[in-house]
Amino acid sequence: MELQAAADRHDTRTFYHDLKATYGPREAGFAPVKSLYGVTLDGRTKILERWKEHFETVLNQSSSFDMNVLSEISQWPLASRLDEVPTRAEIPKAINQMSKGKAPGTDGIPAEVFKKCSSAFYYI
Repeated sequence: MELQAAADRHDTRTFYHDLKATYGPREAGFAPVKSLYGVTLDGRTKILERWKEHFETVLNQSSSFDMNVLSEISQWPLASRLDEVPTRAEIPKAINQMSKGKAPGTDGIPAEVFKKCSSAFYYI
C-alpha cells in the first residue's frame, strides 16, 4: 500500500527506496553477448572486445548529407522575450517549480538551497 501511495503521489524517491527494501537490491549481470558468427561469448575481455567491434562498425560508416536540406527547413522567429531579465514575481515562482533531489546545475547549487532561501529573493 505504501508503494502504491508513493506512486500515486509521484514520489519516485520514496517509491524506489521502498521497492528496493521490499524486493532487495537488483542483481547485476550480463546479458548473453554473441560474436558476429552467433557464438555466445564468455569472459569480460571477449565481451568488451565484441562491444568495441560493434560500435566501431556502427559509428565508423561513411555518410553523405545534402546541405541543401538545411535551407528547406523553415526558421522560427527569434524569441527576443527570452533575453529579458526575469521579473520579481517570476523568480519565486521558478524556485517553487524546481524539483528536490536532483543533481545541481552548472552553478553547483542544489535546488534545496534555493528553496530554503527563497524568502530572500523577495527582497532583491
